[in-house]
Amino acid sequence: MLLDKYGPRITYSVLLIFAAIPCTMFALASDFSTLVISRLLLGIVGAGFVIGIRMVAEWFPPKEIAVAEGIYGGWGNFGSAAAAFSLPSVAVWLAFLAGGESNWRLAIALTGIAAAVYGVIYFLNAQDTPDGKVYQKPKRHGGIEVTSKPDFWFLLLMNIPLVGVLALLAWRLSQVGFLDNTQLYIVWGHF
Repeated sequence: MLLDKYGPRITYSVLLIFAAIPCTMFALASDFSTLVISRLLLGIVGAGFVIGIRMVAEWFPPKEIAVAEGIYGGWGNFGSAAAAFSLPSVAVWLAFLAGGESNWRLAIALTGIAAAVYGVIYFLNAQDTPDGKVYQKPKRHGGIEVTSKPDFWFLLLMNIPLVGVLALLAWRLSQVGFLDNTQLYIVWGHF
């Protein structure tokens, strides 16, 4: 909805700048609760994929959109895999510079800072559409119904076993001392 209202340039720029908050929060975390909350907030940044899909659709002609979005999605997955290898490498490199100190926190904070800097660069250099094409805002804002109500209830029903397994796992972890009651309260809420 925000993407439709404000366009990809503004939405993606704000999202990238926002990424610095949960990354820094995670890097400075001193308890399990802060780690969980910061990672949940960082999950919001995953919406950038949808923004990119919209941007690709604006910039490519209809006959080329499928290939362009396939390449975009593939490179996005490649980037995610590359980050899984490069972030620990950055942390080791920072540890070497700091005389052996573990710098995973600084490495994670730097990813947020880099995202925020790129967000500013993106805002200053990108545009929603190519020259000569006008950005079309949808006439209606809001979610589009993609399924029926019975299918939704069926999906909820099918997720009950998953929730049960997660509850069993959390209970077992608490039995061996991995999770204390405070952490279980945060994970399971007011149940």
